[in-house]
Amino acid sequence: MYPKRHQDEYNRNRNKTRRTCDREFRDEDRTGKQCDEYPFASTWEGSATNGSDNFSVRMISERIERCCRDMARVPGTPMIGFWMGILSMCRSKPLRK
Repeated sequence: MYPKRHQDEYNRNRNKTRRTCDREFRDEDRTGKQCDEYPFASTWEGSATNGSDNFSVRMISERIERCCRDMARVPGTPMIGFWMGILSMCRSKPLRK
């Protein structure tokens, strides 16, 4: 999916993820954190477009999210290193399904 071309689908994914995060993390201090989802909102497998409720959400540090987003935009970034970094950051707390 290309978010600029499929804006409605992308927005449906993000909105469903936000509602889920608001429900799952309503009692958690969200200062400096952002809700993240897997599969990503920009994929057809995202929370609203996958045809089922098969997705996960997790609160992550806004600093980590910003760092990873910036890293993914750098041309030539070795993707294996990018994903290994993501995995090492996510090991400390499992995703909620």
